[in-house]
Amino acid sequence: MRIVAGKTGVVVENLLYITGFKMLTCAIPDNQYEAAVLDAESGKPVPDALVRLFTEKKGELTEVKALLTDKDGKVRFPRTDEINYAGYTVEKDTDRGMPLQRIGVSYVFNESVTNLWQMILLTDRALYRPGQTVYVKGIAYRSQTDTANVIAGEKYTLTLTDANRREIGKKEVRTNEFGSFTSEFVLPSGGLNGEYY
Repeated sequence: MRIVAGKTGVVVENLLYITGFKMLTCAIPDNQYEAAVLDAESGKPVPDALVRLFTEKKGELTEVKALLTDKDGKVRFPRTDEINYAGYTVEKDTDRGMPLQRIGVSYVFNESVTNLWQMILLTDRALYRPGQTVYVKGIAYRSQTDTANVIAGEKYTLTLTDANRREIGKKEVRTNEFGSFTSEFVLPSGGLNGEYY
C-alpha cells in the first residue's frame, strides 16, 4: 500500500498481506502443541495445508519443520526447551500470503483443567477516532483435555466501556454454527480519548 500526502509529498509505503487462513494454537499434554488451520471467512477446517515452523537465532529465521494438516485441518508438533519456535506460516495452493505469525500460546498446560471456555475477540483496526464504528468479531470455543470445539448457538452480552470504565454501549449476540458472531458499536463523537474496553 502506498500513501502520498498531498501538500508535503511525503510517501509512506507498507506491505499489505492478504490470506484466507487463520491458525489457532494450544498447548496439549505430552509436551506438544496442537494447531488448527481454519478458513478465515467460514471458520471451516482446511485439510492438506502446509504449516511451516521457524526458529529465530540472532535475527535469522530458520525453517525447522514443514507439516501438512490432516482431514480436520490439524497438526501437532513438539514443545521442548531445545526448540523455541519463532512462529509459523500457512500456505495451500496459490494462497501463500501469510507473513510469519507468532505462536500465541503463553500459558503452561494444566492437566487438571478439563473443560475451558474461551473467547477470541477481533476488531477491524487497532486505533479509532471518536464517532467511528468499531466492527467486532468473536469466536467462542471450548478446550477440553485434548480437543477444542466451537460453541454454537450460545448467547453473549458485549459491553463497551470508555477509558473511565463507564458503559457506553451493550449488545446481545449469539454464535452461529461456526462458533462466531459479529457486531458493531459506534463510538461517541464527544467521547474521551484513551482505551475502551
